[in-house]
Amino acid sequence: MNKIGITIGDVNGIGIEVLIKSFKELKSILKQNRLIVFGEKAHLEFYFKEQEMKNNLQFTDMFTEFSPTLNKPSGRFEIFPLKFRRSYLPEPGRITKISGELAYRSIITACSEVKNKNIDSIVTLPISKESIRAGGCRQTGHTTILEDYFKKKITMVFLSEEMNVILITIHLPISKVPGKISKEEIIQKIETVYHFFKKRKRNQKFLILGLNPHAGENSLLGKEEES
Repeated sequence: MNKIGITIGDVNGIGIEVLIKSFKELKSILKQNRLIVFGEKAHLEFYFKEQEMKNNLQFTDMFTEFSPTLNKPSGRFEIFPLKFRRSYLPEPGRITKISGELAYRSIITACSEVKNKNIDSIVTLPISKESIRAGGCRQTGHTTILEDYFKKKITMVFLSEEMNVILITIHLPISKVPGKISKEEIIQKIETVYHFFKKRKRNQKFLILGLNPHAGENSLLGKEEES
């Protein structure tokens, strides 16, 4: 049995809704694994109401409180509360300081549980880079947050049936990309990904990409790509 942490992402974004809509597809995984959501019950309930009416689902059928002593799958998502200092209801579509604080705390709390070997891996729901910056995070995304926390080199990859891509540069203005590409950087990224899949006895072919995949993030990562 694996214990998989799910970070809540930006509570004003689409992440929680995607998680709820994926419940049917994840039922088979929940039979053999624990899926633990790092977030607040109120935020999950906020987005659940619409799905509850559409699909005749009950919140308690899908979610239960996290139990550190549980040693078998519960068949439901478990909620690991962040114990945030004040109440907050989501404001869909808005960039806010508090949603950024919540997203960052969710990631760091999940990282702490991995470090303490209480969970085995992390799946991340989408964040807003503008919100986490407003919330006090000095990093620009999941990759750099994880690198900073674990003090290890981490490589972002995109996997699909059609194409696998290794990103050599991330979260940079286009103007700074050429200065960040080097032989050593390319080798390090390839070796990291190669050893990851070798441990899992999987052979994968990759394309190597060295451009900014985020289109500037509303000028947060440069203004070159503004239309």
